[in-house]
Amino acid sequence: MVNTIKENLIYDLGKVVLSKCKTVKEAVDFLKDYNIPSGFNDYLLFADVSGDSIVIEWIDDKMKIIVKEEDKNYQIATNYWLTNTELGGYPCERYIKVENLLSQNEPTQKLCVQALEENKQDWEEGDTLYSNVYNLTDRTVNVYLRGNMTDCYVLNSKKIFDMMEKGEELSEKLDGQKLKSDH
Repeated sequence: MVNTIKENLIYDLGKVVLSKCKTVKEAVDFLKDYNIPSGFNDYLLFADVSGDSIVIEWIDDKMKIIVKEEDKNYQIATNYWLTNTELGGYPCERYIKVENLLSQNEPTQKLCVQALEENKQDWEEGDTLYSNVYNLTDRTVNVYLRGNMTDCYVLNSKKIFDMMEKGEELSEKLDGQKLKSDH
């Protein structure tokens, strides 16, 4: 049911939230004030420099929030619904394998890349399109494309947001930032 008092958001929710919110709490508060596009069934993971993180799922036009467990310094999102496993993909072998690996070891950049390498999808009709490793301390995102866990695009979010505040055009400056990953 659409709330006629609230404004409607466009489909690119991640981009909208990142452009408006600095913290996980701000993201949740922001999203609660808007209607999500009808039929938008998806999930997004948000994290901030304080270490807070959440996965937000939208199922049947309802927002559901999964907060990171207090005793963990990581949160996992794979291709299954955390709040309604009947929708498919459960049990998710990849989720279970990554959870086991991270819960038994101190999560590091190298370990996260290892988890992604060991659990990428590969099937006839396609494969893992992209995987991201977020470093909340140095505010970088390593983006790995098509299951290639050797090369990545390293995005420095602080630098990017500083450029945005100055009104600089990002698309031209982000081209060619592909770097070899040293994990």
